[in-house]
Amino acid sequence: MEQIRLDLVPKFVPSVCHVSQYDDGRVVRCYLSDDGADYFIVSGDEITLYVRKGDGHFVTAECSCTVGNNYVDFVTTEQMTAVSGDNEAELKIVNGDKTIGTANFIINVEKDPTDGSEASASEIANLQAMVEEALDDTNINDLGDVNITSPSDGEVLKYDEESGKWINGEGGGSGGLPALPTTAGLYCLKVDIVNGAPVYSWVIMDPIYTRNISFIETINEPLVNYTIEIDED
Repeated sequence: MEQIRLDLVPKFVPSVCHVSQYDDGRVVRCYLSDDGADYFIVSGDEITLYVRKGDGHFVTAECSCTVGNNYVDFVTTEQMTAVSGDNEAELKIVNGDKTIGTANFIINVEKDPTDGSEASASEIANLQAMVEEALDDTNINDLGDVNITSPSDGEVLKYDEESGKWINGEGGGSGGLPALPTTAGLYCLKVDIVNGAPVYSWVIMDPIYTRNISFIETINEPLVNYTIEIDED
């Protein structure tokens, strides 16, 4: 614990307490005196720390004290110790309509050696290696919105609106028609809906219907149970 002595009468040489940059939670104990004699906390005393940092900004902090003691404690914060160098400070004792300030003192903040500096090339390489290792260990099924079960060759990921997840399933859908048949014949394009998405397949028609075909409609959007109109005339 850092300890300093503060007098209620301003002195020519200020007291100095030493902390490290970005210290957060360090307790500093300030022993109080009034023109050399111990000053004891009385009922109603409220003590606040005021710090003017090297960048010109103020920071305040409440001090803890106990009636009858001749000292108060304050706890450093990251904001209080953010600026390295000498930071001017003062304790103010308020009791009713009476306010007394201590002699100013210095909070000397030792600079953090890593503040404002860049990581070395070796450290960057280590970080890159850590990232690559993490990516290598990532499996798509580890993602929260993906559910893959018993995958097989040729399957694709499809969004399942009911579960709100991406699941594996057969290819097809709005991405295009399946490959053309490789054997001669009259085929019908069959459309099934699987997990909310259209799945296309070619189905060969019965030979009895292969005569007098007047036209085959163009499919502009997926339909269920799509049929071909046949003119018997």
